[in-house]
Order: sequence, then structure tokens, then C-alpha cells
Amino acid sequence: MSKRIPFRRRLVEALAAAGLVLGISLWFWQTQLRAPATAPPVPVSSAASAAHPLKDEQLERSIAEMRDRVNANPIDATAWAMLAHSYDMLGRYSDASPIYARLVELRPSDPQVLADAADSLAQASGRKLQGEPLKLIQRALKLDPQNLKALSLAGTEAFDRKDPASAIAYWERVRAQVTDKALIEEIDLNLSAARAMQKRVASGASDFITGNIVLADKLKARVSAGDTLFVFARPAEGSRMPVALMRRRAGELPLEFKLDDSMAMVPQARLSLQSRVVVGARISKRGDATPSAGDLQGFSAPVTVGTQGLKVEISEAVQ
Repeated sequence: MSKRIPFRRRLVEALAAAGLVLGISLWFWQTQLRAPATAPPVPVSSAASAAHPLKDEQLERSIAEMRDRVNANPIDATAWAMLAHSYDMLGRYSDASPIYARLVELRPSDPQVLADAADSLAQASGRKLQGEPLKLIQRALKLDPQNLKALSLAGTEAFDRKDPASAIAYWERVRAQVTDKALIEEIDLNLSAARAMQKRVASGASDFITGNIVLADKLKARVSAGDTLFVFARPAEGSRMPVALMRRRAGELPLEFKLDDSMAMVPQARLSLQSRVVVGARISKRGDATPSAGDLQGFSAPVTVGTQGLKVEISEAVQ
């Protein structure tokens, strides 16, 4: 996930700081608690009382140590959990998948294990929560209906398949439990986007934006027909990464455009998942998607997804 609407980075990082990771920023359970053999089993998610980020070399050492531990004691659930989280933190989700599978075998009734496994498995499959990750999320919520990570992931999955009512219900349950101001703000952004989607669904509004790009007369002498024209939409709040991007030639101006989900840079950050966006256009002589001094650009005011007939004028130079 998470992200976050799906996997939204700031929400994910805020949850990570609270020990509730959605999947992009994972934290390592450093403390290796060894309960007495006679002690009752505890959730392996409680295997550390504090968490903090570790360096790659520390994680690699931990992987080697945990490999030795699970080889010596194949039912050491804490070691399996630490091994899985070490792989996660290194972004080695495919390596983590069989580790989580073993951990789920050892702790099938631990909701946090199930939520962590779902998160990592989704990362390994291109951040797709449908299928096996969703089954694990549902199992986690059946065991613990208030598990924050499972609720967050369930909300993300619902939003991804354009079920805003379910996404709102899950995320409101998350919001009711958290007290961190920054985290609340991030959840509210997600809820706002889900409610905007709900209104679009109810009204039958489209998931695309259409309009016209024009070039200001004062800049026409600075443009060649072969210059590259980028037209894009980016979230009105938060990330500036485009959620839709098209490439044309400046010689096509004035240009009628349509931005939709087929133009997403990554599936988890697409136009239909936004509430409001800014539409921009930029002319580059280098053909580089990254803005540079001398490029020409123009932007709209924030608009809702579904807006049609939008006019964007390229009227200024990038400084």
C-alpha cells in the first residue's frame, strides 16, 4: 500500500513513525526478546518495545544472524519476523514473501503478522492489494477489527477498486484511534479524496479532464515546432508528482487534450484517485521531463477531476 491515497508516502511515513507501517517506510524490530520456554506465546508484533531505522549494513548483519537462528530453531517466530522485516526495509520484498509465509504458519492467529504479510506481499506484486494480500487483511480484521495497519490497507484496497464508501468506513475507524496531529491530517486528506470520489460516482462525473493548451503571444517567438510539449496533472495538495502525463510537440499548439488514468506514471498514483488537481503545460527544448531554466510553462487553478473545457495558457518562463 499505501499508500497513501494508495500508498501515499506522507501517510505511510506517519504510520511508520507510530509503528503502524503501510509498506513503503518499514521499521525494524531491533530488540530480540527471548521469552522463557514456559511463557505463553505473545504476538510477534510485540517483539520490540521500540523501533528505529537501521543502516543497510546493520540489516544485512541481522539477516545473517536471523538466518542462523531460524536454521537452529525453525519455530522461532520472533527470528522469522525480524528476518522478514529486515528484507522489507531493504526493499527485498520477493525475498520477504516466503519468510512471511513461514511466519503466518507459525502465528496464524496473530493479526499483526497477517497485516504485515499482506503489506509486504502487495509490495512484491507491484503494490497490488487484491488477491492473497486482501485475504490476509480480511483474516487480520476478523481476528482484530481495530488493527490499524489492516484497516489502513483495507481502505487503500477499497479506494483502489473505486469503492469510496468502504474506503471511508475503514479510514474513519483508523482516524478514531489515532491522536498524532500529523497522522490525523494525512488521514483527513485521504478521507477528503475518498469523499470526492464518492460524489463523482454518485453524480456520474467522469474520471478524466479535458481542455485546451494555448501559448501566449509574447512567447511564440521563443518556441520551435519541434520543441517538446508536456501536459500533466498533479495533486493540488501534497506530492508534486504527475498523476497523468502526455507528451506532444509544441508545433501542435493550440492543443486540445484529455488526461486520464491511461497516462499515469505509476498505477498507484493515477488521476481518478485524486480529488483536486492542477493541470500544467511546459515546453522544453531539451525534451526533458524535469523542468529547467528557460522552459516555458503555465498552470491552471486547482480543479476537480471530471472538469471539461479547461483552458491553460503557457505564459511564463521557468527561472
